[in-house]
Amino acid sequence: MADDSLDDPSSMDVDIPLSLDASPNLFALHNHIRKLLRIDPSDRLLTRIFLMLAALCDPLTQPEDNEKFPLSVEALGQIALALLYQILLSERQKAQAPDGSENWLAQIDHPEVALLRFTVSLRLFTILQAINKVLRAEDELRVRYLQNEREDWQRTAHHWLPDVPEAAPYDPDAYLKLLYYISCVAIMGIYKLFLPEDGSAYSAAMNPYSEYFLRLWKTHTSIIALALEMDRELEEEAWANKREYLDTPDIVKKALLGSSAVRTVLAWILEQIYPGAVVGDGDSLHFDVCKSPLLLFYDPLMRTANSCGCIMRDEQLLMVSTLIIRLRIPLSPVAEESPPYKQTKFPIFDVLDYLFRHENRKSALGSAGDLMVDLYYHDQFDEDIKYVFGYYESDEESSENAEEEESKEEVFGTAKRAKKDEIEFDEEGRDWRDCARGANVEFTERFLDLEAKARTLGEDSDHFFSSWFELEQSFVFLALVKIESVSAFVQRVGQVTINTVAKAIRDEESKPAGEFISPNKVHSHLISLAKKELRLVAQEEYPTIFCNESTTFDLILLRNPECALALLDELFMCKGLRRSLIWYLTRCVQFLMTLINYIYELVSGLRGNSSEREAKYFFSRKGALELSQVEKVMALHELFGTASRWALDDPEKATIPEQMTVKLVLCLCLMIQRLMLNGVIKQNTDDFFEDYSHDLQVLLFPWIGKIPEARELFFRIKLDLYRRLEIEDAQMDQRAAEEVEIAENSNHVDIVSVLTKLEHLSYSQHLDAIQEPSVQLAFRDFSQRLFYHICRIYKVGNVDLKPFETSTSAQEDFYIFLTKFNEFSRNRTFVRNIFSLLQGVSVGERPEQLEDDGNECNENLERKDIGFNPDAEPIESEFNDAFLNGEGHFQDGGEHKADDKKKKKKKKKRRGKR
Repeated sequence: MADDSLDDPSSMDVDIPLSLDASPNLFALHNHIRKLLRIDPSDRLLTRIFLMLAALCDPLTQPEDNEKFPLSVEALGQIALALLYQILLSERQKAQAPDGSENWLAQIDHPEVALLRFTVSLRLFTILQAINKVLRAEDELRVRYLQNEREDWQRTAHHWLPDVPEAAPYDPDAYLKLLYYISCVAIMGIYKLFLPEDGSAYSAAMNPYSEYFLRLWKTHTSIIALALEMDRELEEEAWANKREYLDTPDIVKKALLGSSAVRTVLAWILEQIYPGAVVGDGDSLHFDVCKSPLLLFYDPLMRTANSCGCIMRDEQLLMVSTLIIRLRIPLSPVAEESPPYKQTKFPIFDVLDYLFRHENRKSALGSAGDLMVDLYYHDQFDEDIKYVFGYYESDEESSENAEEEESKEEVFGTAKRAKKDEIEFDEEGRDWRDCARGANVEFTERFLDLEAKARTLGEDSDHFFSSWFELEQSFVFLALVKIESVSAFVQRVGQVTINTVAKAIRDEESKPAGEFISPNKVHSHLISLAKKELRLVAQEEYPTIFCNESTTFDLILLRNPECALALLDELFMCKGLRRSLIWYLTRCVQFLMTLINYIYELVSGLRGNSSEREAKYFFSRKGALELSQVEKVMALHELFGTASRWALDDPEKATIPEQMTVKLVLCLCLMIQRLMLNGVIKQNTDDFFEDYSHDLQVLLFPWIGKIPEARELFFRIKLDLYRRLEIEDAQMDQRAAEEVEIAENSNHVDIVSVLTKLEHLSYSQHLDAIQEPSVQLAFRDFSQRLFYHICRIYKVGNVDLKPFETSTSAQEDFYIFLTKFNEFSRNRTFVRNIFSLLQGVSVGERPEQLEDDGNECNENLERKDIGFNPDAEPIESEFNDAFLNGEGHFQDGGEHKADDKKKKKKKKKRRGKR
């Protein structure tokens, strides 16, 4: 019976009764959040837009994605705009009111996206502002100056942590995530509304929300700084009291997650202002924002970019564009805090600066200038966030087998092998690739024949070792036996060792892991501390050399120097290891004559298969060993720096007698003279990258009284330096004369023609072109014209504008600046010039900071006892140029001693790197 039933392929339909419980309403959370945000239900358009965004961002209601079409932040922003257009069209059809009147939507004859763009952006902005109020991110100034309190963090929580309803019917985590999701998509939608319709590069000057984006980025950055500061202090306290584990509060972690995601989207948009950074440049940050699904993007551990939320490019021109856009727009006063905030003490870590910034932001000039205050570039917050959430990234390679794990060799600190080239060529055309180049890419016919025979013979080959054990034993042999003892046999073992290393490097590129001897393992073994018995034997044989910390390579270099250096030649063919080897050679290897000679041959092109040098050992590659200019410069700079520190060591602690030290310095002098004759070390060069004058002067100066060659070389370098300075002065005078001549021959420099000329040049050509005197004069003249127009229209009274007067109209110059914003951004000199002119009238000087306690500050603020004195002399300001220019002076502090005694130590807030 059982067998028959199993063989029966028939099927049977069964009716399953429906659940008696009502199905959950997946959209109820959206309506609840709408009420939380206080979105007016009578505004039908705004309500529909918000509910559409919530449905798109909610994981339970959003469309299903796939690998081909991931629902990334960028994709959701694009979908939201398409749906918004449909909503507007449907609302237009309902625009006829029952009483016969028409609203503004019905009056639009041709509902195109260009006409509705600003309307849509205002609705998205309204939603974003409502969300920021709940997230406590609506007041950048408050969050920036908030004093964190670890012991009583809940007292200040409502000033910077999200407002999560305690009696909410839904999961608070779902509330916050959805709010942060919508923020990311709304920001992306606003950005996309102002992309150029012709497909050209995005310009931040043409987006009226760019200022808001930068200010919001600063707000979320300050929130992250507060959260990381709390986490760090809790961790330090946990270390101090090991019996207690102090975890970061959950709400702080949620704010860290959300602010990190929003900050990353804002950073991606703000980075687009750089000319040439066209949307979709394919970098890792672009992948995170445009290819990674929103749910994965929200997790900082899933983002591929390292510093995805930091700003790296200068934003100073954004302040200028903000001032121009605001010329005809009356500025609203700074919003007063709502009653709950008024009734709560506001702990501020720098009261006077806060009051000054608060007052300064009430003017258009001060508000635009405040964008640049406390704007930190290249911060490392994203890496800190990954650390908080348990992300530990190790730079070390994983163990390839159990033997490597068990060996546990002690490796001296050295540079790690580069996994990839972040930069291949810089703006000067220098080659930064860490790989073999030129003829070294090809193997010699001899090596290829030996390898072919080895494949036939297998483990019986006499030209290669077949296992790591054999190679390791060869290293021990070469570290123990001198080549003079049994020269033919030692040379044979050395050549087989070199062949094996060369084959390992080749196999790494063609074979899967585990089927070859790893070059990483070879490198790690050579730079590891040698076995104790090997070090003891070497110490007995070389009593004048300290061998207690010698590596395996150090011992091979002592016994068989030519073999050791030939091994280095082969390791230089390993991709990603070249600069690490240079660092190891110049910093970790004992300073001997052999090392100096090897560096000389290396940078002179005499290593490898060089026709100018006879070698005992065969090199596996064709031609002489080629180094890039970057690698040559690194080798010489590191060598001279190490030699300077070594030569200045305490004689009592020196491991080499003074007589030997003199010989080594003399050898260095001969090497330097030879490199100068060969043109490797260039004299009178304008390229600071290849300028060794400072390193050489530091190296030679202590020896000018003991070694005649050092004295002669030192003063020769000094003389060349003086000649170079004279040439530079003459060139500067000539350039100034040319500028004066150009200015006299031309009443008006056409900035438009200059921009047209520069527009299609490559980056290197652009750098050369902007150095021309006529081009520099055009940009300088235009910066002064902009300064004149802005000061005149904003009625700045404390600046003499006569030297800047111009006959061109403000409207014409502003149009040129806004439409050519990206081209102006490429000229860093122009950016610095216009900002230096405007910073005094917009950013303002920080007043003298009162050092006070947070609670006393709150009382003063509430009583309005502390006022701002505009005549106060600024001190230690980040924009105070007087001290930097040597114009500062000391004042008699007698009359202020009584006041100084009353000052307390100011609490400082940790910030990111500038």
